[in-house]
Amino acid sequence: MRFGFINAFSVQLGATLAEGATTATLEPGVAVALDDASADRVYPLVLAERDVRGIDVRREIIYVTGRSGDDVTIQRARETTTDQEWPAGTVVEYRLTEGALEALVQQGDSPVAGVAAQSQVTVAIGPLDLLSGADTAVVSLPAGLLLFADSVDIVVADSDSPGGAPEVEVGEDATNNDTLLASTAVTVTAPGERQVEAPATPHGVASLRAATTVAGTGTTLTAWVVVRGYVMEL
Repeated sequence: MRFGFINAFSVQLGATLAEGATTATLEPGVAVALDDASADRVYPLVLAERDVRGIDVRREIIYVTGRSGDDVTIQRARETTTDQEWPAGTVVEYRLTEGALEALVQQGDSPVAGVAAQSQVTVAIGPLDLLSGADTAVVSLPAGLLLFADSVDIVVADSDSPGGAPEVEVGEDATNNDTLLASTAVTVTAPGERQVEAPATPHGVASLRAATTVAGTGTTLTAWVVVRGYVMEL
């Protein structure tokens, strides 16, 4: 089992999640970011009730294994947490859990002495506002890890009367801004549509930065940039 990674994912339940239920409904339009979830690539999410100080008073870790519309298929009570009922409006957010970290740094057989080969990962960046000519989102990997990208996907999260010809770029930082994807026109416009691009470099990167370089037109147009590949601990 591999773990997917997603940046700044904090949403709410769209309906009550009963104890024992294996399908959760999220607020409209956000589940598209988990579109590639499967039994082999899961996303660890945390359901949490917080006090007035913002501190968790109870929580449950779930693994997302699939998505259909606003519904996600889940495994309950992961990583020693307890299966519980959660009301609509409960916070649901991605957290890098102990289980995901252990899988990320677990050493396997490697063709290079002293280098740890790692499982494949998926990193979602955004969502980006494609109607802004300067929107950015950044993800940094833990120290000592490099990501080797196999593909760069652009997945539309939300749209309303989209137009124009927005473009995005993907790199490591503001200086090396297009090492993975030079400024590229986004040709998909409907929520859930995916555009697949090949990364511009075979080399590993320690951080990811996605940015809108040319603004589109319309009322709403947002998209996630999803980088698939594998990480190595050097």
